Amino acid sequence: MNKKEIKALCKKHKIKGITGKRKDELIEMITQRDAMQVLAPKIEAETDIKGESPVKVEMKKHSCISCPEGVIAGSLITKEKRQELFGQVAGGAGSRKPEEFQRQKIIDGTGIKCPKTNLRINLRTNSLKNICHPNTKNDGFDYSEDFDGSQSVKENKVYINLKCIVGKGGAQTRSLREVYRFVEGQLNTLKSVENVYFANILDGDEAQSTMSMFKYLLNLPEFEKVKDRVYMGDLKEYFDWFKKVFGDE
Repeated sequence: MNKKEIKALCKKHKIKGITGKRKDELIEMITQRDAMQVLAPKIEAETDIKGESPVKVEMKKHSCISCPEGVIAGSLITKEKRQELFGQVAGGAGSRKPEEFQRQKIIDGTGIKCPKTNLRINLRTNSLKNICHPNTKNDGFDYSEDFDGSQSVKENKVYINLKCIVGKGGAQTRSLREVYRFVEGQLNTLKSVENVYFANILDGDEAQSTMSMFKYLLNLPEFEKVKDRVYMGDLKEYFDWFKKVFGDE
């Protein structure tokens, strides 16, 4: 490309300050500009399932992490409050409503997807396994329940356990004891894996009333080096923990 051609290109694209010695810079600049002119209309036209452009979605991803509207302290969710928020919960499709609510609020508050998983902990070997139906095998009872969701933060993974346990009773106690063993398995697993975090979001008045037992578990000496990679608390406080650990990703 000679000086005359470079001058003509500069005039056409209204670019100043480019000399013959910087022709590669000129070509790169024009290429980028032309690419943006082609892509910009396409980006504006494309929308996600909520009718938002990818640009806006991407901006949301990097907005400040905060607790979204509609989330209340877990201790305030009684049996009556749960029914007020989610309608009939016990049995059937209704039993998934609190989990669906928690998952969506996690997405809203962090700007990061939270898909379901089939990941479990083998509590005998303290290892993570992707398995759908463990109880079809002889060692099925070696496995924990699956994690209800996961979030990717740079090179890190956060595996999330979602619960809403309200009211006193034998069933509630059994559920919380199972969660306790699940958390113990998480802590043991963290001793041998890197870039993995576990979040246990326990909403509900009964779940919150047993939080001191979980704090006791986390503070046992054998878990001193890994306890900071486990979240125990309600949905409302999850976002503060997330921001503390990962910053505004």
